[in-house]
Amino acid sequence: MLCLVATLALTAQSPAPATPAPAPTPGATPAAPAPALATAPEVPARARILVLETRADAAYLEQVRAFGELLATLLEQRTSAEVIPSSSVKDRLSMAADRLQAGCDDTACMTEIAGALDARYVIASRASQVGGRWLMRVELFDSASLKVIAQVTAMADGVEGLAAQAEVLADDLVARAPVLGRRAASNTGADVGGGGGTALPPPDAKPSGGGGWMLGGGIAAVVASVGAAVVGGLGYLWASGDERKTSDAIARYRDDPNVDTRAALINAADSSDLSWLAYNCLLLPIGCSSVPLVLGGAGAIGWSLMDSGEAAE
Repeated sequence: MLCLVATLALTAQSPAPATPAPAPTPGATPAAPAPALATAPEVPARARILVLETRADAAYLEQVRAFGELLATLLEQRTSAEVIPSSSVKDRLSMAADRLQAGCDDTACMTEIAGALDARYVIASRASQVGGRWLMRVELFDSASLKVIAQVTAMADGVEGLAAQAEVLADDLVARAPVLGRRAASNTGADVGGGGGTALPPPDAKPSGGGGWMLGGGIAAVVASVGAAVVGGLGYLWASGDERKTSDAIARYRDDPNVDTRAALINAADSSDLSWLAYNCLLLPIGCSSVPLVLGGAGAIGWSLMDSGEAAE
């Protein structure tokens, strides 16, 4: 009995005999293995950056609030990352809107908002007055490592000066933080985002139009110098003619001193004094201005012609 049970158990545990593979048909070509499916290359994900509103003391908050929007716009033009201004948070994340309006100073708050928007990086800016001048500090915060990875500052005499330095701050921030990804310049006039633009000239190209303006200005200066010289010369002839009239009146009065010759002498002398006064105060300076005008015009014409020759080469 025990031998029968052992035999049945061994039979149940033994593997079933393998079915022999069918023999290949004579003359048949063996099937080629199925090609492996091609794997599409992975496209690197764009970094997503949240730009918060600029913070400041309550008395100055309204003056600098729009600086964050300006900074976000400049970063969109300079980086390949996806920039999210704080003004769009109300539409995209209503729960985080209250936090942004109330102000977000602590690390936990920025981390929470960045995580809700799936934005790893947060840019925060703060304006403050130091010694009568304005200081703007911009920080790039990494919500994954909980560290500030880049910081730039700028100072100005007023809020308008800070706005004027916004481009400098944006360029410095992109240069200090490679994670932002600098947008490649395009010479075709098409932006990365699909918008049209102005084609940039090649590095060796010279700006056009400057030689034409210089040539026109030089010709105008030469023409003006000729007019100034004519006005000065006519003024001298006028004053000299009145002086000769006075000399003639003096000679007539000496030959025949009477009431008429005396009156003629007085009138001639008054007219001569008036003409010389006008000449010395007005006409002479106009005539003298012809010298710098002709020199400057000739120099401008020569420079424009030389510049045009170099551009043609």
